[in-house]
Amino acid sequence: MKAKKGISLIVLVITIIVIIILAAAVLLSLSKNNPMDNARVATYENDMAEVRSAVALYISNFVAKDYYHNGPFNTSSSTKIDVGIKNGTDVATGDTNKVTPSTGKEGADGQVTTVSYNTSVTWEQLGLVGSSKPTSIYSCTYDPSTGAFEFTPAAGYKAQ
Repeated sequence: MKAKKGISLIVLVITIIVIIILAAAVLLSLSKNNPMDNARVATYENDMAEVRSAVALYISNFVAKDYYHNGPFNTSSSTKIDVGIKNGTDVATGDTNKVTPSTGKEGADGQVTTVSYNTSVTWEQLGLVGSSKPTSIYSCTYDPSTGAFEFTPAAGYKAQ
């Protein structure tokens, strides 16, 4: 019998399939349809929504328990509140100002005379601890006068 030279049709088809799979992987990593990037964006957006709702719940709980309704934050000034993480360190353990709850004292006329407001709030105060603590947020500030948040994503995460 005569020996066959060349490659078989099966080997050729398998080689083409492998090349197609590799090309698809390269195209996915270069395009905007990358599942890993989409997952990071979704994680970041989910963490932003979680922080927003935790701050709203924190404020509503504080106001409900505070007879004078002087709130945890001063809404009449433009002072922004550091939320959870600032400059990559936790507010509870970093070098920021000590977090104290807002307080009010009743004067002789029945009005609140002395009010001190928070300048920061920790993840723990918001109830975001353990696995619910946002990992995709590098820093966050809250403006109580407008209700606006400013988020900065952590390394590897991005906003859409």
